[in-house]
Amino acid sequence: KGSIARDLNQYRDELERVRLVVSTLEKSERTSQEKNFVARLERLAELKGSLQSKVLQFDAQITAKQSRNDRNSLFQGSLPQNTNSTQTEEIAFSLARSRRMMAEQVARMSDAANLINQQDRLLKDTADEHMDVGGTVGRAGKQITKLKSNAVYDAILMAGSTFAFLCVATYIIWARVPGFGLF
Repeated sequence: KGSIARDLNQYRDELERVRLVVSTLEKSERTSQEKNFVARLERLAELKGSLQSKVLQFDAQITAKQSRNDRNSLFQGSLPQNTNSTQTEEIAFSLARSRRMMAEQVARMSDAANLINQQDRLLKDTADEHMDVGGTVGRAGKQITKLKSNAVYDAILMAGSTFAFLCVATYIIWARVPGFGLF
């Protein structure tokens, strides 16, 4: 009974640590791995509650049965006998197996939490790099827009200078060549 209470306290401590990890993870976006982690955590909490209720029921059954056996043995005039040893061993084995399974689940959850923390750091680093690249791309876009406007301005200047050149060349030909002055 004392080892069960100690085990339950250990599970409660493990559960609190896992809940702390989950509360920190709720601040970031949840991925499918995080949702799976939360589902496993909830399942672990259900198993813990179920285990606690089974232990309480078992304790009540053992106490009631022991009381009946003691009362019957007093009425019959004999000493109480311990007939529950095989059941107790089976239950102890079952509880040890449950404890081992819960410890494995806690270890898996811890590994999943570590993996999620690593992925979170990687995503934050990627987001920071993206922000840096986003600023560079924005500046490059402004420079391209400026270059395009300069190209349009240069094209207008070239067209104007070509027109002025043709006008001057036509005037010179008209003024210098004797046959072009007629019209």
